[in-house]
Amino acid sequence: MKKFKTQAVRAIKALFVFFVFLLSLFSIDTVNYSELYSGPYLHYILGDGEVIESSPLGTYLVRHGKIIAKDMMEYAFPSGSDPDSIKMRSGLDRFDDTRTVPVKTRLVIKSRKVGEYLKPQPVIALAPLAYASRKKEEILNQRLNDQLSRHELQGEQWYRNPRDWLMVAFCNPVHYKCGNNELAILEQYRLSIYPQIANHTQVYYGIGTAETEMELVRWQIESRSPVKLNAIDVSQDFLDIFAGKLAAKQIEYPRKNISANLICDIFQNLDRSRLDLGQTKHSIHICVGNTIGNSRDQAEIFKVFQSNTRPGDKLLLGFQLRNHIARTFKKYRANPYYLNFAVNQIVKSSQIDYRRAKWSYEPKTGFIVLHYGGIEVFRSKKYQVKQVVRELAGHDFAYLDNWVDRYRNSAILLMKKV
Repeated sequence: MKKFKTQAVRAIKALFVFFVFLLSLFSIDTVNYSELYSGPYLHYILGDGEVIESSPLGTYLVRHGKIIAKDMMEYAFPSGSDPDSIKMRSGLDRFDDTRTVPVKTRLVIKSRKVGEYLKPQPVIALAPLAYASRKKEEILNQRLNDQLSRHELQGEQWYRNPRDWLMVAFCNPVHYKCGNNELAILEQYRLSIYPQIANHTQVYYGIGTAETEMELVRWQIESRSPVKLNAIDVSQDFLDIFAGKLAAKQIEYPRKNISANLICDIFQNLDRSRLDLGQTKHSIHICVGNTIGNSRDQAEIFKVFQSNTRPGDKLLLGFQLRNHIARTFKKYRANPYYLNFAVNQIVKSSQIDYRRAKWSYEPKTGFIVLHYGGIEVFRSKKYQVKQVVRELAGHDFAYLDNWVDRYRNSAILLMKKV
């Protein structure tokens, strides 16, 4: 009897081990990638029904909804398949010559099986999707030549080399006595500001390091509202950084879906039809970090906001005031990286002649200006709140509210399209 019990126990153990083995085999082929990682995916349309779907878990070549190749995950090929018969390619060698366009859905990789058909799923988050980078560079170069003929560079040229901006940002003259005055405003007045932007699809103009933008995104994530946003920036690198930050937030808040449509372009080319506004009744258009101060022609940037909004939409602007202009001017002039940042598209860093740089301040316009030779290579306008309200009124915006930090260095202004 004792011997029989021992054999029975051994048989049960063997069955349990066999069951665990079968379960492990089954799980290999049914891993739900959307549960493991639901952050931004790189989604490239290659034409002829081919799509490159890439995430930290691997890169897949999909044709008409069917996985036909993948890399970085060779060990996950189903047993019995011949890896040599499957064409492996990451798609990286095709991006330079391929037009990529925004899409409204992505393919959720739900299995490790090659040959499985996938169904388009609602978008969770789109990584930066832009029209062909080559075309964009051609447009920027054409605009650069036109600007040089007028002896006046525009802001889009400065940010084509994001490294130079990051060097400036470590000691940004826009901030005064604290790390980020606009963030300080958001923290102090959150209870007043958030109700004004809740339940609105967010549209960001200029991302940069995205410090202030991510705070507004966090507010939306922690609410019950869907997180749907759009962002436009001339720098693909800045958009990639933003996508990475969104991916981190998706990991921190796994139950919240973040939908993002990121556009690599200049503001002047943005059309409302390119925005993914979803089903929300109204949108809020956000431009912070004193970005509006980069434009010599202020009416041009305000017309961009005017053309991309509808009555009921809101406009949230963050900008620097003139209250500490003497000290602010000294900080610009003392920052050794600004000249490299401003002329990165017209002079090699090794050939910059710092003796040709001249800073000035225009009291009537509020512009701090940098000239290099005979060219105005940089400018940053400082404001008075009443002045901005007055100018925006001429573009169909009505005043709602404004908030100023404790040092009276920066302001956040809220307007509504009428």
